[in-house]
Amino acid sequence: MKILIVPEAASTGRYRSADKGRLFESFVRDIVLLHTHIERIEFAPKDADIWAYDIVGQTPIMVECKATAEPVKKEAVAAFYGDYALRRLKEKNVVAILMSTGGFTGETIDSALGYFQQIKDANHDEAFHLYDSQKMLELLAKQDKIRSSQQIAVVLERAPELGVPLDWNFLVTPRGRFWLVEFDDNQGQNPYFLLLDEFGSLADAREIARLPWTALTEIKPDVSVDLVRNASMRTPLLSRPTTETKPSGVSKKLSNRLARSGRLHSRVEALVASAVRISCDERAESLCTVTERLAVTYLDQLVTPELLDGLDDEQASAMIAAQRLVSAYHSCSLIHSGRHFALGEIGDFIRVAAQSIPRREEWTSEVTTQATAIIQAVISLASSSANDSQPLLPMLGALAVHFATAFGPLSGIYKSAVLDSTSVDDAMVLVAGVPRLQDLWVDEQTQVLRLAIEAPTPRSHRYLLGNQNYMQDVIERAEDRADQEGSRLPFTRVRVSVTSVGFETIECYFELENEHVLKIFMGEELYGNKDVWIREVLQNAIDATMLRKILSDDDSYIPKIAISYDARSKKVEIGDNGIGMSLHQVRKFFSKIGRSYYRSFELEEELRRKNKSFNAISRFGVGFLSVFMVADSVEITTASAIDEDADSLAIFIPALMEDFYVRRTPRKRTGTTITLHLRDGLKGPCMSFSQNGWSIRMSIRR
Repeated sequence: MKILIVPEAASTGRYRSADKGRLFESFVRDIVLLHTHIERIEFAPKDADIWAYDIVGQTPIMVECKATAEPVKKEAVAAFYGDYALRRLKEKNVVAILMSTGGFTGETIDSALGYFQQIKDANHDEAFHLYDSQKMLELLAKQDKIRSSQQIAVVLERAPELGVPLDWNFLVTPRGRFWLVEFDDNQGQNPYFLLLDEFGSLADAREIARLPWTALTEIKPDVSVDLVRNASMRTPLLSRPTTETKPSGVSKKLSNRLARSGRLHSRVEALVASAVRISCDERAESLCTVTERLAVTYLDQLVTPELLDGLDDEQASAMIAAQRLVSAYHSCSLIHSGRHFALGEIGDFIRVAAQSIPRREEWTSEVTTQATAIIQAVISLASSSANDSQPLLPMLGALAVHFATAFGPLSGIYKSAVLDSTSVDDAMVLVAGVPRLQDLWVDEQTQVLRLAIEAPTPRSHRYLLGNQNYMQDVIERAEDRADQEGSRLPFTRVRVSVTSVGFETIECYFELENEHVLKIFMGEELYGNKDVWIREVLQNAIDATMLRKILSDDDSYIPKIAISYDARSKKVEIGDNGIGMSLHQVRKFFSKIGRSYYRSFELEEELRRKNKSFNAISRFGVGFLSVFMVADSVEITTASAIDEDADSLAIFIPALMEDFYVRRTPRKRTGTTITLHLRDGLKGPCMSFSQNGWSIRMSIRR
């Protein structure tokens, strides 16, 4: 059994080895995902038939493939192991995989497999792997990425018109993956072939015609399109799976939990199938169905085992059913607006879906309750003006729906239809093509949700990268509302790695030189005077106190600002008892250059709701950067006046171009205190003034 990599033939009638290496990338990805999460994979040829792959992921990994017909010998394994051993000296937890499409030499002490076993026994090294064609195909079958030759052979035995299979080859082509099975109906004199897709279904005439036969015949001379006898098959073979497989690295917490009870599993499947029938009239693999499955995949990654363990089996099954129903209902609202209007509210939708299946009213009621909470959270997170708190489970369910929409088949209409609530033309939905989720995981160290997605068209590539920014805003809203409930999201940011499939992207766009632009905003090039920092900080403090006075119902509130200087430690402290900041505001406004909360839609809505007006001194959201003209680092303590039950935030900014370090601390008072750690050798009016050791306290009334 061999893996044959069959690229398109070039104009000369021949193909390049590099084309085969790039074609094999997706195969390599599926294998590597068994060991670690992958963000990006790139082909890096070492020789004509020796391919390396540069992989960026959760753990360091090195992969090399020997794409030769001959078995790999001991010397090649020893050389690869030497490279692996050197890399382990520099990096921990390195995984090394050596693949061979032609296999490895025997199991004697001098063979490749014998040497490999020696290494394993001597070093107890579980991170070093050799995979031949048969092993790689077995691993893919275990992931349900393909059906194994053994599974397909059992079905072929039921076809009396077929003989005994003589040979099996697995084809990796630009048009898909296929099993090529060789038969003989007359003692080796009349060979013929069946072409099956990767799941054992007969390839149709169109799929057969589109295969790169010129390259395949060069690789395997005894095969030709004329010898493929799919059209003469009378016995039905295996059908294609009706569900998409999950990305290999994604956990299966929800499906494993549901598998505890066959009764509950059947109940969920029956309810969802009924709901899809009434909400979507497309084929089984419809956009609605794909979006619904994607949402469950995302939720599986977002929900923690602790949250799931807090539910009994009935509650857990109701949560899973609610998630799937909301996802189908939401996608229907985006692309089948007429049908969606007829369905009514989510409760009406579930009630109609449940009529055609045996059910328990109590369980269906629980599904409806959870689905209502999720759909409310979906709508709430789409709006920057809404600020209602949400329990964590419905919030995670709503985030899963947003992720499935933003990075699934509806990615092209996510901003317009979901965030802007504008109607879309149904015909435009599929223009961008359907992306394929490759992997997702939460990097616990950085609290980043990482996605790896394949884009089939340049337009979908653009939508996916653009939606990353929109989803970051949604996550910040979710985090702010989770804080109000005293809970936390398992991640705070999203990073999307998009791989082009069938086209090349060359990035070229207007781009700011971040460090230079930030230095302009913090320096004398903009202000003409270093001492202006004190004005900018005071303006911020005045705005904060006056906004609190306007929004507060407390007539006894007196705005206060205090400035002090410690000559010995070279610290300046500016404190106010103003409006303060929440974590959401720190992320969305304070850390975004040029984005001011005082000019935001969120504040406009709050002022409109209270029938108040506010005219801030600060205008552009860049003034705070001026403190870095005089400070090496900055500490900020802030507590929001809007949410008086929330903890304070302690923020440390080690330098202008460095990450913020944020932690929650017990709340002492409302407002913001900024501590500047001054640079050496500063001169100027403000510095002379401060060095007198004065402390200024101001009460401001308007």
